[in-house]
Amino acid sequence: MVLKDQTCQRCDVFAAYDHYAGPKELDVYPYNAHEGGAADAEIASVLWLQEHWT
Repeated sequence: MVLKDQTCQRCDVFAAYDHYAGPKELDVYPYNAHEGGAADAEIASVLWLQEHWT
């Protein structure tokens, strides 16, 4: 079962992502509604910061 995010609809998120011309990356977590990737997203954020701030 895929949960639907009632806060940020997929069509809005993907439209903004497609419109932005700069460097971008989008992670999709289909089973967590608005909570996103929870621990996975936090780990990805820390790894991104380490890569870009060192």
